[in-house]
Amino acid sequence: MKRLSLNYSSFARLIKDGCIYVDKTEYILKMLNEGIYYFLSRPRRFGKSLLITTLWELFKGRKELFKGLYIDDKWNFEKYPVILIDFNTISKENPEILKKSLMLKLEQYAEHYGVEIKYKVLKNSFAEIIRNLYKKFEKEVVVLIDEYDKAILDHIGLGEERKKIAYANRDVLKEFFGVLKGDDVVDQLKFVFVTGVSRFTKVSIFSEWNNLNDLTFDESYATFLGYTQEELEKYFKSHIEKFCVENGIEYEDAVRSLKNWYNGYRFGLENDVRVYNPISVMSALLKGSIRNYWFSTGTPTFLVNLLKKENYYLPKLEHTSIDMGSFEAYDLEELPLEAMFYQTGYLTIQDVEEDNILLHFPNQEVKKSFNRVLIRSIYSADMEVYSLGLRLGKMFQAEEFEQIEEVINEIFDCIEYNLYPSEKEADRLKERYYHSLVYLIFSLLGYEAKSEVLNARGRLDMALKLRDKVYVVEFKIKGKARDCINQIKQKDYAQQFKRRGQRVILCGMVFDEKAKKLGEIEFEKMAG
Repeated sequence: MKRLSLNYSSFARLIKDGCIYVDKTEYILKMLNEGIYYFLSRPRRFGKSLLITTLWELFKGRKELFKGLYIDDKWNFEKYPVILIDFNTISKENPEILKKSLMLKLEQYAEHYGVEIKYKVLKNSFAEIIRNLYKKFEKEVVVLIDEYDKAILDHIGLGEERKKIAYANRDVLKEFFGVLKGDDVVDQLKFVFVTGVSRFTKVSIFSEWNNLNDLTFDESYATFLGYTQEELEKYFKSHIEKFCVENGIEYEDAVRSLKNWYNGYRFGLENDVRVYNPISVMSALLKGSIRNYWFSTGTPTFLVNLLKKENYYLPKLEHTSIDMGSFEAYDLEELPLEAMFYQTGYLTIQDVEEDNILLHFPNQEVKKSFNRVLIRSIYSADMEVYSLGLRLGKMFQAEEFEQIEEVINEIFDCIEYNLYPSEKEADRLKERYYHSLVYLIFSLLGYEAKSEVLNARGRLDMALKLRDKVYVVEFKIKGKARDCINQIKQKDYAQQFKRRGQRVILCGMVFDEKAKKLGEIEFEKMAG
């Protein structure tokens, strides 16, 4: 049984240590045969750095590392000069530091290859080292760029001053990468591959780079990174069996749990194949436990800050849509939150309807973990809310209606007073605040809470689906709980659930904005 490795960013280390490598070299060969300039956007910890180091070893001619892989007997493994710039290791606190750090990296490569850099201007030096490498080795040069956008994203959502740094860093990158499309080096490049989380490609940083092949939505590369179901059970079968023994469960149950928690990412508009998050599934098998791994490797601070700034309606994250053009106009001046959430892996493609992309959470790991961060960051609530939420969920399941109001108000008591919406704000915004909190609590606990469910006559606030029943819920700031229930009936919100044979309970909640608590709640069981 081959080893599992969480330190999987080095291809050479992976192979030498006898670890599992899910063979993606068929895609690499396809790229090499079809073009020169490539860009690929994928979420963090999804195998981009492993891909970059695989390309590094390939162009270094290290054929022995590829023994038994798809590409083994299909590539000549000729050696080329390679420049690899990993922006995880580049200092980027401001544009001047970014320039100096990039210049230092070029100087290190010049020393390594024994060539000179006479210019002290960054873009001139970049072009010069490419020309000098080509001249010395009489071979085209390979340029590999990992996490190109880190110098921008590290400053997003952290205030206006940091945003100015993001703009300035973007300009440095635009000038730096502009070298790669210049007439003086274009014929001296063998292969160029750029990865990142976000797709700032067409509009700003890589503008006018007409021959850059963007693989982000390319159907034939939809499963390039991440593991398909077939790959999971082919490469990790023995580890899944070991997981079953450790947890006392059947193979099918283990696969079902892994799929529910870590699968679900879709990267093709037409190709509906879903893939697993590599770091999460390997962590679960290595540690013998289903829980959050990917999310714990980094908190999305900038995304949470953007949500706060935009006063975003949080339940909308569950099921939202974005037009394809939003990805094409992806830049700092016009940064659609939904596109950013897709690029960073917190949302994925659910379906495509003409030019609209429907998004939702990819799996339980992302949904539960992200909702926990939102409750903690936006509502400043601690773990007491989680334990209260567990009690609340059990009460909804057991239909203990008399006690539900008390527990909801205990949850509201955990929220700092100054975080509630002010009395000057519109009733709709106030209603959304309370609605969002209730939604997040249920989602955090793993319940299926769907917001703004449409029918022909209107939009239901929330449907809470439990094992044997569905709660159809309407929220209001003013009025009576009975008004909420009457509205549910008048607009036939419950009919779609009754038609499916589900038992339905109507629920009306009215919030007392002055007392900052639930003013009134009422339930009604529907007959039949």
